[in-house]
Amino acid sequence: MKNTRFLTIACVTLALVLSNAKATSFAGDTTSSDTYNRTTESGSPSAFGSNVPFSLFSVTVNTTGLYNFNVVAGNPALLDTFITLYSPTFNQADPEANFLVANDNTLDSNPTLGSSFSTTLTVGSTYLLAVSGLTNDDYGTFSGNVTGPGTATVSAVPEPSTVGFLALAATGFVLACKHKRRLV
Repeated sequence: MKNTRFLTIACVTLALVLSNAKATSFAGDTTSSDTYNRTTESGSPSAFGSNVPFSLFSVTVNTTGLYNFNVVAGNPALLDTFITLYSPTFNQADPEANFLVANDNTLDSNPTLGSSFSTTLTVGSTYLLAVSGLTNDDYGTFSGNVTGPGTATVSAVPEPSTVGFLALAATGFVLACKHKRRLV
């Protein structure tokens, strides 16, 4: 009788927790993206994922707690997803720095199920989620979600090459404006 009562209370509690979980969805495409030498699930450099295309997302939360990250490929034949979380920064040239957690396959080495992990996130901290493939030849579209006790804000981070191009364009614009002023 006590076991039945305990089980009932546990199921009701779990249902309440799950009903309060909030999901934030995101999507991306690693085709023609910048590359990096991703880590393994333990955080050491990968021997066969040494030049993988990746997409980077900034993640913040409004409630401290356990959050679940899930990512699935649009076409698992092209992209065997691999996800890695960093905090407070991500360094493309040194992916071991600030490594927190990573995952290749959710279950039974089956890439069609995608990648997932659960980890505790803290309010006021910035996290960076790198979505890549397992090997250098893995690329393509993907979708994902973050669920937890609060709301996660997930936003794409521009690729370093894009940021560099924008900085160069801004510099050119400023110089052109200065040159035009001299002519007037």
